[in-house]
Amino acid sequence: LRIVLEIQVNHVCGDGLKYSTEPNVDDVGRCVDQFENSYWNSSRGERLSDRDRLPLSLGGDLPLALKHPSFFVRCGPQSRFRPDGHAFTQVGEDQSSTRQAGSLWTDDSAGQSFRFNTLDVGFQTVYVNMLKWWIGYADIDGFRISAASQSSADFISALSTQTRHYAKELGKNDFFVVGELDPSTAVFGTELLGSQRPAGPAPRRLQETLDDNCELYKDLSPPWSGLLAAYPAPEVDNIRLIATDGEEPRDFFEDAEFGAVAAAKRASLASHSDLQATLTAFESGSERRLLSRLGGGDTADAWRLQLGLAWSFTWYGIPTLLNGVEMGFNGLCFNSTEDKSSLEAHLLEQGIAPEEAAKLLEDCDYTVHGDRVDQGFWRQDFFAGGPLRLGAAVAGVQAQRHIG
Repeated sequence: LRIVLEIQVNHVCGDGLKYSTEPNVDDVGRCVDQFENSYWNSSRGERLSDRDRLPLSLGGDLPLALKHPSFFVRCGPQSRFRPDGHAFTQVGEDQSSTRQAGSLWTDDSAGQSFRFNTLDVGFQTVYVNMLKWWIGYADIDGFRISAASQSSADFISALSTQTRHYAKELGKNDFFVVGELDPSTAVFGTELLGSQRPAGPAPRRLQETLDDNCELYKDLSPPWSGLLAAYPAPEVDNIRLIATDGEEPRDFFEDAEFGAVAAAKRASLASHSDLQATLTAFESGSERRLLSRLGGGDTADAWRLQLGLAWSFTWYGIPTLLNGVEMGFNGLCFNSTEDKSSLEAHLLEQGIAPEEAAKLLEDCDYTVHGDRVDQGFWRQDFFAGGPLRLGAAVAGVQAQRHIG
């Protein structure tokens, strides 16, 4: 059994984290262009100008080590990046650099998260040291990087090389770093994997990072600077579709169209990384629990998790369980009207104000809000010390959920 920590390294949220001025399209465009040009053409360690970058209030709950304006891109939201008057996602295939720029150097359009400046060597050093601390403190065996394709390749190179080398010094020779990434569709996705040697020219920042860390990754096995593997997105999507009655189980093996797509993506992954190091997790912390889509309070629904487990343990790669799958966690606050009433009474017994208890349960009602339920409710592990516990499809686990 190996413990893998899932991390999100490209952006952060926080109370009070906000721009003090409203960005406009022209300023966002100039700022993004500056970052993309620097990524491809400037020397590693060269500081970017603050011109065209927005002033950002850093709020009150960020870790002190991350409270530096240079650690954030500060170009503005994706919705304001409109090259030639169009959304960056609509540019042609011949403008891949523009599509990459929109993914790397803009914040999410909702304005709720802010992009880290992963070109900043100071930021790279601080963040990698934070991850090294987790390796030593929690004795973990690897990292899975969410949204890996939205981080610059030089940062992924430094992170993967230096954390693996540090782990090796602690006796963890098989420490691995993998990413949520589809190399066949992500812009310049292969720059993040394996040896990070693209077919064409590499960004100057990436090349200099490879040069700086050469002695470190040469000492590793395999001697790669990038991610050891990516995420089998097509297979995962198909298994989840089957588990929610969207497809017949035999279609996973017999559907010719899906088979061709999956085979092509597997070949792309195998040519740039270690296919056997792929994490075959059908549940992810970045998605709703599978059973929350189905009312999952019925023990009979546990077969859906069993199907995912059967796939995970028999497919190529490393069988992977999101915390709670083994106990049938469904991510639901309540399974029925009666259960909701019982839970509300439990909250009131703990001293929760009636109006707050009612609002909490209303916000967590999937039958009303569906995918619009706050993402905080998706994560079972968030509720270890609060007044609320999420449920399970296994009756014995469900009965004990309020203990602790």
